[in-house]
This record gives sequence, C-alpha cells and structure tokens, in this order.
Amino acid sequence: MIRYTIPFMCCLAMCILYCMRMNLNIAMTVMVQEPPEDAETCIEELRPDGENKCNNITTDTEAFDWNTTTQQLILGSFYIGYTIMPIPGGWLAGQIGGKRVIAIAVVWSSLLTSLIPTVADISVNLLIALRILDGLGQGIAVPGAYVLISKWAIPNERSTMVSITLSGMCMGLIISSYSSAWMCSSNIFGGWHFSFYSYGIAGAAWTLLWITLIYESPSVHPFMSIKEREHINLALNQTEQKRFSVPWIEIFCSSPVLALTLCMVTFEFGCYTLLSDMPLFFSHVLGYSLETAGLLTLVANIIQFGIKFTCGFIADVIINRSYLSVRSTRKMFVAITLGVSSFFLILLNYFDNNHVTVTVVLVTIVYSIYGFDVAGIFSNPMDLSPPFAGIISGLMLTASSITGFIGPLVLGTIINGENTLQKWNVFFAVVAGIHIFGLLVFLAFAQGEEQEWSKNAKVYEGESLALIRRSEKNQNRHVTE
Repeated sequence: MIRYTIPFMCCLAMCILYCMRMNLNIAMTVMVQEPPEDAETCIEELRPDGENKCNNITTDTEAFDWNTTTQQLILGSFYIGYTIMPIPGGWLAGQIGGKRVIAIAVVWSSLLTSLIPTVADISVNLLIALRILDGLGQGIAVPGAYVLISKWAIPNERSTMVSITLSGMCMGLIISSYSSAWMCSSNIFGGWHFSFYSYGIAGAAWTLLWITLIYESPSVHPFMSIKEREHINLALNQTEQKRFSVPWIEIFCSSPVLALTLCMVTFEFGCYTLLSDMPLFFSHVLGYSLETAGLLTLVANIIQFGIKFTCGFIADVIINRSYLSVRSTRKMFVAITLGVSSFFLILLNYFDNNHVTVTVVLVTIVYSIYGFDVAGIFSNPMDLSPPFAGIISGLMLTASSITGFIGPLVLGTIINGENTLQKWNVFFAVVAGIHIFGLLVFLAFAQGEEQEWSKNAKVYEGESLALIRRSEKNQNRHVTE
C-alpha cells in the first residue's frame, strides 16, 4: 500500500530531526574543555629539574571555554524558536502543503546543523542565533506531518499513521545517544565536527528520497493504483486539493481543543522532565555509574519506542471492530498514559534507598507508559478537524513546550540543593497530581468526532468556490453574447 510510505518517511524525518536536535547536547561534552585546577598557578613555577610545570598541561586548541551558563544558553536557545513556530507552521502547511513544509524543515535544519562547527569558531552569540533559527525550522515539522497525513489517512488508519510518524522522535533519541557519542569520541573527519556533518548529509539524502517518493495527496500521485486512490478519496470525501479558510476564533474557543491542549501540557510536564533528568536521577540519586545510567535510560527509550510504534495499530483495531467509539478509545489511551503512570508515580513514594531496583523498575514503567500518548493525545487533533489538525497540533506543541522550562524549575525548587530520593518522590507526587488534573479535564470535555466549525469551514469554502465558478461562467457567457 503506497499510502504507508507517508508515515514511514515522516518517521525517518522525525528521527533525523531529533538526532540533529540532540547531537549538540552530546557533542558539548567534548567541545568544551574544563581548565586544569592548577592552570593559574603554573605560570612561572619551576620543577626541581628546571622544567616549567605548565609544559605538562595539555589543552585542545579546538575546545571552547564556555562556562555552564553559556552551555545551557546555547542548548536552551533552540526551544525559543521551537516554541514560536508550531502554530504558524500548521497554517503554512495548510497553504503550501505538508510535503513542502516538512522538506523545508529538514533541509533548513540540515544546513544549520552542518554550519555549527564553523559558527562555533566565529562567535558564541552567532551560535545561539543559529540554534534559535534551527528551532524555528524544526517547529514546523510536526504540524506539517499532521496536514500531510490528514490527506492520506482514512479514519480507521489515523492512529496507526500518527503512531508510526511520531515514533521517529523516540527512534532519534535512541540512535543519537550512541551514534553521536561514537562520532564525537572518534577521530574520523575531525571527531565531533563529523557528527554535525553526518546528520546534515543524512538530511540531504532523506530529502532526495522525500521529493521522489512523496506526493501531497492521492489525487496527484502518479504511481498508486486506481483502486487505492478511490478507496482513500471515497473515505475522505476528497477529489482534489482544497484550501479552507481557517476559523481561528472557533479553534481557540473550542472546548475539546482546549481540553486536549491542557491535557498535552500536563502530560509533557512529566515527560519532558523525565526525558532530560532520568540519567541524572539514576546516577546522582540512585548511585549508578554514568554508563549504567545511560544504559537504563536507553532501555526505557527502547520500550517506549515499541509502545509508540504499535499502540496506534491497536487503537485502530479497537475502533474498526467497534469495541469502543473513537471518543472512548481516545479517553482510554489517555487514561492509560496519565492515570496508570500517576499510579506508579505515587507508588514510588512507598520505597526508599533500600529498594533501588524497585525504584528503577517503576520509573522505567512510567516512562514507557508515556508511549501510549500517540493513540490518545496525539491522534485526537485529526478526529476533531482533519483540515486544521496541523494548527491544533501547533497549539498543543506551543503550549506544552513551556513545560520544558517550568518542569526543571519546579524540580529545582523542590530539591533545593538536597538531591535525595525523598525530594524526588515529592516531585513525582506533584507530577502525578498534575497528570490526574489533565486526565479529568480530558475525560470531561474530549470529543472524537469532527467538530461543526470544521465541517462548516468546508461548506463555506465549497459555496465560495461554487459562486466563483458560477460568476466565471456568467462572465464567459456575456462575452460570447
């Protein structure tokens, strides 16, 4: 089935984008060289044999002397741009097509990623500006994917296509954690420089495949069978590419959209924090070595990837066989994502430092359960409005990106210098409470059907096109007469 090339290629796009996003986090460990403790005292000090002490201190002339604040500013600047662009990206995809928007995101990020080694040598401020621009480009990718998939995914395949697409993010985390570390630690083509160039090359190769294999809609695909094209067009009631006037007020005032957005925020509050701080928790709090902590984090990401990749198919089976309605299916998966994870987060408070293994297992379970989000939270935008799923997803991403700053801030306030299991358990309980709040809001206001304002936008646009065509016919008739 040709239509499944869409989610698989989108999955690869998300994977490459995430690799490029995370590479600097890993490369930073070798790009920055900490000064030796006795560097300031070795200027003129001589050893008994008359040799200057400084001769034994080696430095990497290519390393940067960025302090911790500068490093965090460089890494965090990406999210400034990333937070701004999802909503405009969803609108842009509706205007020029999801295929073009995703291609722009990958080409843009590949180019800027390849420039990082050169720009870093020039100026740290220029590097920060480049990272902001990179975030702007990557911020349009996910909304673009929603717009493209909405033209290819028949209603009983939406969850599957969304889960395949978004599992690429988790795949990117898994691949970059080891490929970036290997490239940065090797001497191939300049060590850490090679990691940035290689991802840029991967993005360019993907772009060539994307341009060759992917088309905006079934109606313009030259190689798919007539049977498959008619099957999709009939299911989606589309015979040509259409542009709809965006009902901005209705979208931003829609109870199901607002409930979904709030649910997304409460979900990402815990997910973002665990994603960024899980290795720290395993090593600094539970006492594992950095290597073991990295391995445990990798295991959690692999399990979550497997869940993300398959749970959309499970959701579609439930819907197609009429075991549950679309709305009930979405609520069930959100209940698993937020409700079951909250249960295990609260359960963590009943174990102390004498139960380290149990704590690791519970944290891994929580992070793995977050993978069910794609069949609930992330599939719901296309239920509510297929034509404007890109804008809805953009609203969700913009709102939830704020938790990337708030989550660590709340964690730091709770820990307050005491990095102990007891303090972390307090934070886990806070996350559980926030998850439950988001779950209750979603259960109360969520919908699984296309909203009236979305249907009306189609009607109004259809009427406008009919009036324009009728006017053109009348003009032609007058000219003929």
